[in-house]
Amino acid sequence: MKRHKYLLATLFWCAPGMSQAQDAEIPFITPVGITVSALGDVRGKDGVLRVDNNRKANDAYANDRGMTLYTYDKDSEPGTSACKADCAALWPAAVPVTGAKATGAWSLIKRADGVQQWAYGGKPVYTYAKDEQRGDKNGEAQENGAWHVLKPKAAEGSAYPFGIEARDVADAGGEVLVDPDGKTLYAYAGDVKADHFSCAAAPCSNTWIAFTAPAIANTFGDFTIVSRADGTRQWAYRGKALYKFAGDVLAEDVNGIGVDKHFQPALATRYPMPAEVTIRATPSNGKVFATAKGMTLYRYSVYQRVQSSDELRAGPYRTAIGQAIGTQACTGTCLKTWRPLLAPKTAQPSWLWTVLVRDDGKRQWAYRGHALYTYAEDKKPGDLMGLNSWDIDVTDKDLQRVSVLTKINADNQLPSAFYWTTAFP
Repeated sequence: MKRHKYLLATLFWCAPGMSQAQDAEIPFITPVGITVSALGDVRGKDGVLRVDNNRKANDAYANDRGMTLYTYDKDSEPGTSACKADCAALWPAAVPVTGAKATGAWSLIKRADGVQQWAYGGKPVYTYAKDEQRGDKNGEAQENGAWHVLKPKAAEGSAYPFGIEARDVADAGGEVLVDPDGKTLYAYAGDVKADHFSCAAAPCSNTWIAFTAPAIANTFGDFTIVSRADGTRQWAYRGKALYKFAGDVLAEDVNGIGVDKHFQPALATRYPMPAEVTIRATPSNGKVFATAKGMTLYRYSVYQRVQSSDELRAGPYRTAIGQAIGTQACTGTCLKTWRPLLAPKTAQPSWLWTVLVRDDGKRQWAYRGHALYTYAEDKKPGDLMGLNSWDIDVTDKDLQRVSVLTKINADNQLPSAFYWTTAFP
């Protein structure tokens, strides 16, 4: 199976249901050219994929080519690199792609030689010269443990007032603020004294419920307190008052998106998304990725009978499997049925979005390592005709796979199959 290189590109950013103007003040989780890649390689020396039950996240930040990023314990002064001369040759600085800008925990520092270098949480970031391909982590624990793979959320998080925290809610388009029950908080673009919502706690006939602040609460970083017309105090974040949505039943629901243009999820950081992609709600499969015209996007993935909350929507992502398959899930006549989601020539990777190069030179968007496709039999937005198209592998009595594409681990004892399923946030 061929290895597919990552491509530099221009990534157009968009959070679902939000305008560019509303987005402007919310930092991205990663800048252009910084990606997230799965560590390790699921291919054996014979080229066969090995699939096991280990679903524990093993991701690391990587550069635009998918090469693992590291930090160095001897970088004790924020914004300053202690890795110079021979060290710098073995540990090249992670440099920004053209047009990349600092965002969130990511900043740019200038080295002594004038070269710009990425820093994460103030610590300079590097690649390792002896890493040869995406997923390598040969630099981990080098120099008596001084070097560390940079993993997502490794930096210290922001502080929040008591009763508020930020959680990864992909359906909201980023890390969203939640209340003590895990319910999504929404930012209101308007004057609280004229919002016509007076209910401060459920049950409530109003759709939007003001998220009130305790009497002893004070301004805290980006959090301020506004006074409502009835005299109650309400939390505000980055100048926008916070509310809950009565239609959010479960923790981290975001059913309030699209109900009222004045209310958007209160994002601490936002996730990048290509202009060619949207998020669409489906009756049976939750929120899924779709094209700009609303056509459902699919991925080719491995299925195993292992319980997971994601199985309720389409089955969990196995990033390493998606990276290993690349674009080879569909070639030749398959392309008449499954059509690649093409990326512009200027497309750049960022966060979980990467660009693969097909054998014919065309560029294709991938999410969490999985190349994305539309299905020819889907005729209108929202169709899911391609869901659960199976490619079942048969095993012999010794549980050895006949297929060269995948092979069960000896200790797995569970039948697996490759299938087409939706791509979701």
